[in-house]
Amino acid sequence: MKNIIDDTSINSVCPSCKNSIKIKVKDIGKNMTCPKCSKNVLPEVDNDFVKESERAKKSFDELDKTLKDFKERKDDLF
Repeated sequence: MKNIIDDTSINSVCPSCKNSIKIKVKDIGKNMTCPKCSKNVLPEVDNDFVKESERAKKSFDELDKTLKDFKERKDDLF
């Protein structure tokens, strides 16, 4: 199952030039090159968003595991 949370993009800001940039949730906390000023920066992200996305990713991973377990056992159940 594709993890839709990691592929979601959010708006952020370059701490150097204040340019608005899009980053994927899976790239939060990683350095990147700003497309405007070309500096290697760590984009600014709201800490509450990071906490919520980590919680959502954990829930998604648990659901994915449950579905995989069900698929493996479905013949035994029915």
